[in-house]
Amino acid sequence: MHSPQRPSSSDDFGASYLERGWEPPEEVVLRRELVRTPGLQPEDIGVLAELLLRDPRLPSTMEAIRRDMQAQGWKMGKDRFNAIAARLTKAGHLARVSVYDETTQRPTWATRVYRNPANNEQYVDLGIAASQQVSGEVRETRDSQPSGSRETRVSPGQSRNAENPRSGAGSRKTRDPETRVSPGQSRNAENPRSGVHPPHPPEEEDSSSSG
Repeated sequence: MHSPQRPSSSDDFGASYLERGWEPPEEVVLRRELVRTPGLQPEDIGVLAELLLRDPRLPSTMEAIRRDMQAQGWKMGKDRFNAIAARLTKAGHLARVSVYDETTQRPTWATRVYRNPANNEQYVDLGIAASQQVSGEVRETRDSQPSGSRETRVSPGQSRNAENPRSGAGSRKTRDPETRVSPGQSRNAENPRSGVHPPHPPEEEDSSSSG
């Protein structure tokens, strides 16, 4: 029979490491730029908040979560839920990833939820790739134009960079971030993907909402 542990001395306390005790989420912070993310609907914000409040120690399929929402009185048909998930994925709040299941000892699909898309590596990588592709297309278009027509083919807001065909892409990181990203994505302004949404499967985009 083990004897109860004695209280630690002050020396033991000073040498101990701090750990964050697990607590189920009790609140969700919805910042202005999150709520006003372009492309999201009011119901998307509610579903995102519900997903962030779920106890991650209790694994559950997305279909089971949808039924739980219905049990709470939410009008959440499959088509509506899929459409919401598609918009949240496009905005970087959801990611579908392959993970290893210890029980079945096989890889399986998991949907991860993020309050801040900057922490979603999948979204960041897709956005960077899309941004680089757009930058390359812009450079190719500019380089193909006659040098004498550069001042006349740019908008007034861009004329200051007309003498340098690459300045639009090369100076992207040095400009004021707030001038080149939308309000809904200003939280990730330091990342070149901020102004570009990653590609998304079109079949999910066309999902119709139903009650």
